[in-house]
Amino acid sequence: MITITIPEQVLPLLREVYANKLNATSRGARYAMNTKKRAFKEAVRVASTVEGEPVQGPNITAIYRFVLPRCDLDAPLKSVQDAIESIGIACRDDRVIRTASIFLFRPKKATKKRAGRSPGVTVYLFNTTTEKPMILSKTFHLLDESAEAWGD
Repeated sequence: MITITIPEQVLPLLREVYANKLNATSRGARYAMNTKKRAFKEAVRVASTVEGEPVQGPNITAIYRFVLPRCDLDAPLKSVQDAIESIGIACRDDRVIRTASIFLFRPKKATKKRAGRSPGVTVYLFNTTTEKPMILSKTFHLLDESAEAWGD
């Protein structure tokens, strides 16, 4: 298992890549988006906190925990996946991610009764074959957090 935590200071670069206009008609627009995407990937590589070793194997499970203000669920996913593949996957190819779960939370300030959530992105990568109990444990934990966050 590996945990990659992308800090809040990198999120403005992620927002620039949200649009993912790599299929833009203008060559200049494509170059600009590619430059932004490379900048985001480099910032993730430099600023992220990594715990664990890159996951090996042909079958990997990814669990994404996004704490982002006002974005679609799928908007940051591919950008984050591209950015973490060189850090978290031993073969450096995100095609080995066969299973994924995404948890989306909104940031909020702490109150006397509840803990706050700071903006950020955390990615957990597991070898699906050998780490099933850890996958289920992390999923249950995030499901509980989701139920509390969204008021269920």
